[in-house]
Amino acid sequence: MRITQGIMTGHLIRNLSRTLREIDQLEQQVTSGKKVTKPSDDPIAMDDSLRLRSGLAEIEQFLKNAESATSWVNLTESALQDTIKVIHRVKEIATEGANGTQTSESREAAAKEVDQLAGELVQLANSSLSGRYIFAGSKTAQPPYVAATDMWKGDDRSVNFGIGPGITIDVNTIGSDVFTGTGTARSLFALLKDVAQNLRDDDTSALGGARLQELEEALDNTLDYNAEIGAKMNRMEMAQKRLLEAEQNFTEILSKTEDIDMAKTLINLTSYESAYENALAAGAKIIQPSLVDFIK
Repeated sequence: MRITQGIMTGHLIRNLSRTLREIDQLEQQVTSGKKVTKPSDDPIAMDDSLRLRSGLAEIEQFLKNAESATSWVNLTESALQDTIKVIHRVKEIATEGANGTQTSESREAAAKEVDQLAGELVQLANSSLSGRYIFAGSKTAQPPYVAATDMWKGDDRSVNFGIGPGITIDVNTIGSDVFTGTGTARSLFALLKDVAQNLRDDDTSALGGARLQELEEALDNTLDYNAEIGAKMNRMEMAQKRLLEAEQNFTEILSKTEDIDMAKTLINLTSYESAYENALAAGAKIIQPSLVDFIK
């Protein structure tokens, strides 16, 4: 086969074009830090990347749900602990009022404190997180209690958060179970009203008998629900730990799939640039001869 000037020039141009494409691809990889920037670069790697990113997005959503659920449970725990403090304080007031040594002024002052504690109890029962009332069942858009009464406007439906594939956790405690009598002998609101009235009436018998017994039952009931919150917190912590581990694993695999070895890529880029410059120098000699040179 006769090697002509045209053949040599054609080979040169093709080799230069191929080298330029390699340089362009390597420069894109260095700039983006990614091995694959479009499906044509590596269809299989791109498919793996998309699948991993989809899984990572799902994990991140589960993590957000878990964080929201944890905030809900934390607020519930705080509200229940404050409710327990209220009940403890009312028990102290009732015990002091039952000994019969208080003056009418001190009994009235104690009754007013119980009234204030009842108002605090309403605020606790109407605790909200980002505009959602945590003790209202699924009716989270409106306060479950308007005043210190037994009129509860919530329902007994649960509020659930997805924290994993096919895994949900209900985070809410139903307000009526804690505050208005369901599961307790008396409504807390009615009970505190009775304590205040007993103080004003100097009814030491009721204060030291029925009221203290009812307060003890209400305290036990609230402690039970607070213990349930503790179990939910443990579950949430374990779920978040698993999700964070999964997120780390997916991120590492995605990095291995997408990210370049920067040092190796820079070496390759330098090598191709050097090859291109050498090819240009050689090409200058190939295409330099003129027709007169060939005639000679």
